[in-house]
Amino acid sequence: MDGMSSNVIILIGCIGGLIPDMLRIIKGRHEANLPKYLGYANFWVGLVLLVFIGGLAAWLAEATEVKQALAYGYAAPELISRIFSKTNEHVNNGDGKDNVRSIEPDPAPTQPGQSQESSGSFQLLEWWAK
Repeated sequence: MDGMSSNVIILIGCIGGLIPDMLRIIKGRHEANLPKYLGYANFWVGLVLLVFIGGLAAWLAEATEVKQALAYGYAAPELISRIFSKTNEHVNNGDGKDNVRSIEPDPAPTQPGQSQESSGSFQLLEWWAK
């Protein structure tokens, strides 16, 4: 592996696996309060899972350079989180083509005037859809 051990490749892949969630957190950096999802176990379990997948992807793809390991580590969890954050519905519009429409996951029920975060639930699939 050009002088890089598989442990280093896995570690860099894990760092790549952190990037999608770190970008989502940075995206909300202008909010006044710390996001409530940071207090939910679902978020942390999902984060650890995606970091693990990033390291695994870099190792399985046999990355030989830092850039490759980082790219594999980023791409695998990002792809998986995007796949599980939305579902696809095949729609026949009468034009003879099989059209695919993306469907957002159903939001958690909230009281009128209450945001989803303040409803006390955190939906991991909705977080991944951001």
